[in-house]
Amino acid sequence: MKRSKISDEQQEEEQKKRMEEESKRLQEEARIRKEKEDEARYVEGVVRIQNIQVRNLAKTESVGRSDPFVLFRLGDHQRKTSIAEDTSDYDYVNEIYDLYYDPIRMSRKGKMLIQVWDYDTLGKNDIVGIASVDILPSFQQPMLVELFIQPWKKTHIPDEEMTEEQMHQMLTSQADQKLGKVTFEMEYKPEDQRLKILRTGMLVTLRRKRAQLQSQVGQQKLNNEFVRGIVIVKVLTIRNLPKICVNDAKDIYVQLMLGRNEAKTKIVKSSKLIEVNQDIIIDFDPNKIKE
Repeated sequence: MKRSKISDEQQEEEQKKRMEEESKRLQEEARIRKEKEDEARYVEGVVRIQNIQVRNLAKTESVGRSDPFVLFRLGDHQRKTSIAEDTSDYDYVNEIYDLYYDPIRMSRKGKMLIQVWDYDTLGKNDIVGIASVDILPSFQQPMLVELFIQPWKKTHIPDEEMTEEQMHQMLTSQADQKLGKVTFEMEYKPEDQRLKILRTGMLVTLRRKRAQLQSQVGQQKLNNEFVRGIVIVKVLTIRNLPKICVNDAKDIYVQLMLGRNEAKTKIVKSSKLIEVNQDIIIDFDPNKIKE
């Protein structure tokens, strides 16, 4: 009888263990499936930020209050608000910012980084803290975002050289750290007329800066100088691919490299003639490129 009882208990224990393992397996499969579904929803587009507010900002200096501004960063693109003066609470009225989102360059990750800074007229700006939010929940629907500002952890890497991924790794909590709060409205829209307007705006800004330089240094000197800006390349078609690529229907894309910066077109199936018709935006900094 004892052996039978022990055997029954062992069977029950083994069955329980198998059920737990099966449950974990199903949960992992569901997690992976959801990640793939979410990744498929990330498309090229624009994230619009407006109705920006900061509240209860902590002091970064012993004297006076902060002169805060907020910086939004999405991949290589960033936008900065105006600078408020001597306040811990501020509404950035009528300030609207569009950030271009390229899922290929961001490996289909949609985390936007938010940094709150205290402007310093004499020395280096002081960072109040950082926050992060996923853009996907705001896809084609305005979303109110309220985030507690998290502490900025000092590392051996200079602030200006830190990658966005390294900054996101600092965010181990979303709790109130008594540093203040940032609030804004966010909407993520796929490529549409707004994206064309954003690209046009980039070109207009670049041309305006170039015109200013022309008046300052003269046309002859300008012709021998490169200035920081963006390069927009329109990829029209891909043709005359090797037969092996066409026959095997391989995934094809065009990659552009300018210094350490790179950009890719959307992925398409190979054929004798591929219509791409896509604008590629890539940052250009002559100080970081030797040739």
